[in-house]
Amino acid sequence: MRCAWIFLFLVQLLSLGRTTLAQHVVYLDSQRVKVFDSGISQTDIEFYLRELQLAQWSKGYLFCQIFGASDSSSYLHRGKKYWFEVDSIYDLDENKMVDRWRPIAYKNLRKEVNEFWIDKGYPFATFQLNDIHPQSGGYRAALELCKGPYIVYDSLYLINPIKSDLEYVEKLLDIETGQPFKESDYKALSQKLSRLPYATLNAPPDVSFSDGKSIIYLDIEEQSSSSFEGIIGFLPNQANGGLLVTGYLDLYLSNLFGSGKEFSFQWNRFAQQSQSIDLSYRHPYLIKSNLLLDVDFHLFKQDTGFLNQDWKLKLGAYIGTSTTLKATYHRSNTNLITLDQQYAESQNIIDFQRDFYGLELNNNSYEWPFDFRGGFKWKALASLGQKQIQRNPNFPDNYYDSIKLKTNIARFQLDVKNQFAFDDQLAFFNEVSMGWLENESVLNNEAYRIGGFRSVRGFNENEFYARKYLMSRMELRQYFERSSYFMLFYDQLLYQGKSITDYPFGLGLGFALSTKSSLFNFAMAVGKSEGNPMSFSTAKIHFGYISRF
Repeated sequence: MRCAWIFLFLVQLLSLGRTTLAQHVVYLDSQRVKVFDSGISQTDIEFYLRELQLAQWSKGYLFCQIFGASDSSSYLHRGKKYWFEVDSIYDLDENKMVDRWRPIAYKNLRKEVNEFWIDKGYPFATFQLNDIHPQSGGYRAALELCKGPYIVYDSLYLINPIKSDLEYVEKLLDIETGQPFKESDYKALSQKLSRLPYATLNAPPDVSFSDGKSIIYLDIEEQSSSSFEGIIGFLPNQANGGLLVTGYLDLYLSNLFGSGKEFSFQWNRFAQQSQSIDLSYRHPYLIKSNLLLDVDFHLFKQDTGFLNQDWKLKLGAYIGTSTTLKATYHRSNTNLITLDQQYAESQNIIDFQRDFYGLELNNNSYEWPFDFRGGFKWKALASLGQKQIQRNPNFPDNYYDSIKLKTNIARFQLDVKNQFAFDDQLAFFNEVSMGWLENESVLNNEAYRIGGFRSVRGFNENEFYARKYLMSRMELRQYFERSSYFMLFYDQLLYQGKSITDYPFGLGLGFALSTKSSLFNFAMAVGKSEGNPMSFSTAKIHFGYISRF
């Protein structure tokens, strides 16, 4: 009889299985405390009721009980409030004393049960108080623990077939066959699915228990997530007074071989003789471990001045449901193209090599231009390293006499994105980013490059050289379809260069038109900075097209 109600609860849970209910209301005494939408599973309701009951027990309502439950509602009655201390724990299942601890407040029992038993394979663990006797300021009692059946993970059952490898999905969701069932992991499944940028959850997760094993049920639907993006920009050509056509291409391949691997290629021509190339590779769960590996390569050519090459290596893991922590190594090399010493001095460029070591923290809730209707996304990077000036054989040795060849260098970057919806059609989008590069002498060929369609609209691509900057991109979006909208935008930049501090801004309007497999962008912007007044004759027009496959 001591664990009879546990058995009845288990039988009831198994009989419900995959049952989903209509709207369900939970009452605490006479107050409505929770309304579940239609489609909620009986399992999730039972978990919530137990959490609510434990919360009341922790507040001293020791006789709070569930009564009057039906398909549409559940009621909890708190009863009278008491205060207790517990100084012993007795295991009813093993018929022995577990331990005699120093007296602990009853409010801590919920934490003890959750962390010590419920997350160690005993999802039905419960307890009761016996030998209650008064003492100064309250009561004292013994705790009798009933752990219930021991449950392990058996398998993951996907209701809809998907292309992703099942072993990869299990690893992504921290489900390992034979390991103890953890209620906290089960409750976090919906959040952990945000690690899959190409999948959506059609219904809440569910679980069934039988013969000491648990089966997780997921209704996942995969979406096309690979994409090809192209942007064309028309800018005034200051060299000949004509029109300069710039371009941007981005190829992104997602979930390669159904294993979550990613590859991307980006090419950007932002001036007559200037362009950049970016290659990235993401490898989750390296050699079936929990490690995440990123490899990035960046090539940047600035007209006839210099050529930058950057390699980045990141190794990390998830810390929570959707946040990753990665250790980073970054090597950067710059080689001058020009042989003109005076030009190099005037442009503040020189040959160098940098090595950075740092940490990157990133909430990995992926953002897609097709379906970003809200949320809060951020990434932070901090790193330290050394910069070594390389001697150029085309320059005389005395050129380096006044230059310190080896210096320490530090860098910090932060990017935050948020969208707030006023109603179903009107929303406010804001992106705030900052960068800080600290060194005795920050060169132009290592500074942050800002300006253009992806940063401050209304200016040429990579127009501003900054050692420190703070940027805000604000958009007022009027949606006329789920991912299609008109926008008014204002971009503000505060930056500090070698010998300048400026506050350029750009404003304009545009729209995004989304179809089932593509997104078309249009933006027209004018900008103002120091020495460059706002003029519609220098307006920048950008066309963008993203195809998803």
